[in-house]
Formats: sequence, structure tokens, C-alpha cells
Amino acid sequence: MSKIKTYVSRYTVPHFSVGMRRIAFHATTNGRAYYITDDEELQKGIERHPWFKSKFYLESTEEASPQPSPLEREKGYDKKELVEMSFLTLADAKSYLADKFGVVRSNIKTQEAAISAGEANGVKIIFSPTKPPHREA
Repeated sequence: MSKIKTYVSRYTVPHFSVGMRRIAFHATTNGRAYYITDDEELQKGIERHPWFKSKFYLESTEEASPQPSPLEREKGYDKKELVEMSFLTLADAKSYLADKFGVVRSNIKTQEAAISAGEANGVKIIFSPTKPPHREA
């Protein structure tokens, strides 16, 4: 099983190459930059880099959760039960997804996008012009 490693840089946002791959840390508003990978060869290359421990360091290591095989996905072993939610308008669905799951409203421009965002968060979005919106208590 592979390990997920998180590398952190303080005060800088390093960009460098490891072999044929380009590494770019992602800056955050807390003054730190992060790079996360589960590629063991890339991890070895990062940890051999001359900047390792001077400009960035290893913050954490965790075991990667096992992913279902393509055959298991095809049979539906990774499917989760979706909670059904009905909405009158796209605006109602956007508000619910933004409030409940932190989905960015401007990324949802169509009903299909709302349905997709809902499924990604375990909710089956239904648009019904006659049924009042159903909200969880």
C-alpha cells in the first residue's frame, strides 16, 4: 500500500524539477505552501533534492486508503446511498450545496452541474416545479 506524503514550505513557494517532472507547491493564505503526493518514486526524488529540509520539509505521512478495482467499481461496490433532495429552482439547489457542503455557487451554472455537485457530496438533486423544496432539519 502506498503512502501519502505532505511536504510544506514556509515563506516561499518552491518550484523545481525531479527527473522529468515539474514540482510546484500550492500557496495558501497562512503563509505556507503545500505539495501532496502518493507517488513513491517522486517522494524519493523530492527527499533527495538539495532544498529538502532547508526550504521545505516533510510534514506528514499517512497510509493511502485502498481504492476499489475497476471490476469492483463496475459491479457497484463503491456506490454510496444518495439522499434525495427536491428543489424548485437552480438558485435553491445552489444555496443548499453552498451552505451544506461549501460548493462554490459560481461553479454551478446549470441544473446538470448542480446534480453532479450533489452526487459528489452524496445528494441526489431533483428539480420539481410542483413539489416544494425539501430541506434537512
